Amino acid sequence: MKHIHNKFLRHGLACAAFLGAMAFIAPSQAQQVSYEVMHSGNSNVWQYTYHFNGELPLFNAVNILFPSSEFSFLQLVHNGAPGQLDVLSTQPDAILQADGQLTVTALDNLPASFNNTVRIDVAWTGQGRPAAQSWQLLDDSFNVLATRMTVPLTPIPEAETWALLIAGLGLIHLRRRKPVKA
Repeated sequence: MKHIHNKFLRHGLACAAFLGAMAFIAPSQAQQVSYEVMHSGNSNVWQYTYHFNGELPLFNAVNILFPSSEFSFLQLVHNGAPGQLDVLSTQPDAILQADGQLTVTALDNLPASFNNTVRIDVAWTGQGRPAAQSWQLLDDSFNVLATRMTVPLTPIPEAETWALLIAGLGLIHLRRRKPVKA
C-alpha cells in the first residue's frame, strides 16, 4: 500500500511540475495590468505607472477605476504609445459618488508581445499608501469582458513577512550556537 501511495505521489508531483513549466514557457495571451506607485513629494500626490502587457484587439479597452472615496484628482503625465493607445481620464466625484476612470483604448490590433506604459498623477485621500485597483477589460462596444485587479510590478513585503524572516533567522542562529549533547 505504501509503495502505491509513493508512486502516486511521485507521478502527481511530476505532473504538477510539468504543468507549472508549461505555464512558465507559454504565458497567457490575455491583457495584464501591473503598476508601480511612488510619492511625488507633494502632500497627497502620488504617481502611478501602469504597465500594459498582452494582446488587445482594435478598439478594445482597459478601464482602471479610481474610487471617489480614495482619489480626488487624476492627471495624465505620459502616454507611452500615442499612435497605438488612446488614453482618457475622467475625474472622481465624491458628491455624485462616481469613480474616476483611466480608459486606455487600442487604436490598432495589439499583439501578445505588446508592452507599454501610461503614467498618471493622482491625489490620494485614502489612508496609508495607495495600492491595487480594480480594472475592466472592455470590448469594442464597451461591454465588460472581465474585471480584475492590478498587480504590483515589484511586490513590497508586508511587515509581518519581515518579522517572520527575522524570527526564523534568529532561531537558526540560536540552534547553531547550542552545543549538541551526546
